[in-house]
Amino acid sequence: MKKILVVFMLSLLYTCINAQTAIGLKLGLQNAKLKTNRPTENPGNEYNSILGTNFGAAFNFRYDERVSFLMEINYSQKGFTYNLQGYEVKMNINYMEVPLLIKLNFGEYDLKYYGLFGPFAAYPFHIKSEYGDIKESEYPMFEGGEFKYFDLGLHIGGGIGFNLGHGRLLGEIRYCIGLGETILDNDWDSNVIQLSFGYLFKLGKN
Repeated sequence: MKKILVVFMLSLLYTCINAQTAIGLKLGLQNAKLKTNRPTENPGNEYNSILGTNFGAAFNFRYDERVSFLMEINYSQKGFTYNLQGYEVKMNINYMEVPLLIKLNFGEYDLKYYGLFGPFAAYPFHIKSEYGDIKESEYPMFEGGEFKYFDLGLHIGGGIGFNLGHGRLLGEIRYCIGLGETILDNDWDSNVIQLSFGYLFKLGKN
């Protein structure tokens, strides 16, 4: 399955070369949780989600009136909390995430709806953990850390777009599921529900 995702990503990039382009920014909130089969020091305790943020740059390549391809470079905050001996253990993992998505557009005139799906790859650049008064930080991307939190998975969602000025105002919701245990054979998967807003500037004639 890992090879299929890689081929899919390369195919999207190739198709984008001659497409009509729009670039923009996005910002939102997300309910994010990392889940694991790794046993905790408190058996039976649930890993709980955290409220995080996401923001980044979006590049939309329109192939025709119905189909376009969306590539993003995002900051995405994931993590979990759980209770250990009366103290809350909290871990925030800040990812650089790159989704490559197929976008299907519907509707006419200024108001359009769309659905999207496709793979993403993400790597943590900052990990922060808290346990009582103990706080620790690490930067695995820059310190040569292990790839134990590397995340591959799928985005699926939909949204609405409205022509405004020289571009398009967007609002969307996504469900993002990590496939780390399935693809990378590691201990972690992620589950994220994401709400975001953005604006795309059209380049050239559309």
